[in-house]
Amino acid sequence: MSAVVGPDWLDQHVLPDIRDMLVQDAYFKLTGYARQLTDKFNGVIAGLIYAGYVTSQTVALRRLCDNRRDVISFRRVLEDRRKPTQPLPTRPAISRRNWTPAGASAS
Repeated sequence: MSAVVGPDWLDQHVLPDIRDMLVQDAYFKLTGYARQLTDKFNGVIAGLIYAGYVTSQTVALRRLCDNRRDVISFRRVLEDRRKPTQPLPTRPAISRRNWTPAGASAS
């Protein structure tokens, strides 16, 4: 199954994933700053927080860089935008000759 890149992929699928990564990063840094100030959550808890952060960011990056045809990813959006677009079919130019009905006099 192949998913076709649509105009809403970036706004509805890719950008929310990037935003979630940035929010998780901010929470991780805030937690680290709180740990420094309070000297709490060090040791095993800090290790679990760190492992969860690294895992979630790694999975998110992998999802954004995925190139499979059945996945919506940032890489697929960029590759689709890089492809040349198909030209629109050409139509004859509108002129007096092809605009006026047949048999009518063009004066």
